[in-house]
Amino acid sequence: MEGIHSIDISLILAPLIHEYITGSLDALGVKYNEGFDTTEEDEQLRMRRSASLAQKQVEKEMGIKPNTMSLEDTEVTGTDMPEEPMEVAATEPPQGLMARAV
Repeated sequence: MEGIHSIDISLILAPLIHEYITGSLDALGVKYNEGFDTTEEDEQLRMRRSASLAQKQVEKEMGIKPNTMSLEDTEVTGTDMPEEPMEVAATEPPQGLMARAV
């Protein structure tokens, strides 16, 4: 913002700085986590979080108090679905430099 450097320069220098830091840590024998590798524990944690968020959303939609049901107890029925298909509003095709021809 003050003209010291732009985001473009930051993106250009980031790999060089990353390589310098990791090279220095490797030379010193320091163990570090770059944050790029996903372990099985990370994947399981992510799945539990997603399941919890999904359960909260289901409870909210169904009007159930939190933690009074589990996802296994839910039954999906078509009673909330409209019988007739919904009409989709016609949209104008995209225009511009990046628009794809359909």
